[in-house]
Amino acid sequence: IITALLTFYQYNEQGKDYHRKRLIRKENNIKATIKNELDRTTYAVETAELPQIFRDQIHNISHNNKLDIYIYDLDGKLLKSSVHTYPQDKNNYDLPLNIVSKIENSENKRVLINEIKNGKEVQSSYTYIEDFKFKPIGILGLPYLQDDSEQNKELEEFLQRLIIAYLLIFLIAISIAYWLSSYITKSIKLVS
Repeated sequence: IITALLTFYQYNEQGKDYHRKRLIRKENNIKATIKNELDRTTYAVETAELPQIFRDQIHNISHNNKLDIYIYDLDGKLLKSSVHTYPQDKNNYDLPLNIVSKIENSENKRVLINEIKNGKEVQSSYTYIEDFKFKPIGILGLPYLQDDSEQNKELEEFLQRLIIAYLLIFLIAISIAYWLSSYITKSIKLVS
């Protein structure tokens, strides 16, 4: 039982670590692509122009990284999204003010938020988009759906194999104990 609990704990920790590192890698890649796009644009690199700068390119960046991308102004109002249903649906995509203030107050100007959306665990990263002088001009939001179905399947298979191995060891131990006890009792009967 202890081995199964430790294995379960290890798989969960490994999964969390994997998702966190993967989101960071994707975020860094997207930020590099955004920086390149800001370098190439003919528009003024300022908050008001972000929707124009990423008018078409946001969908390519999203597709290449397989993540939805949200670009907000510094007050948390959504400026541009890679989600195709925006702005037709009635959902409020603006950032809550507490997240905006967390980004402002964080040491590295980056915030990770874990939440449950539609019954699924989502880890969202929020960080600043900066101009050439490293002045924040927008907020980049990246929601990352943590799909652990493959990992859970592997864990279940491993635990099944572990149970079978322990049952086999238990049966072998019972057989050896039975054989030893019958051998010892034969010896005792012969002596008496």
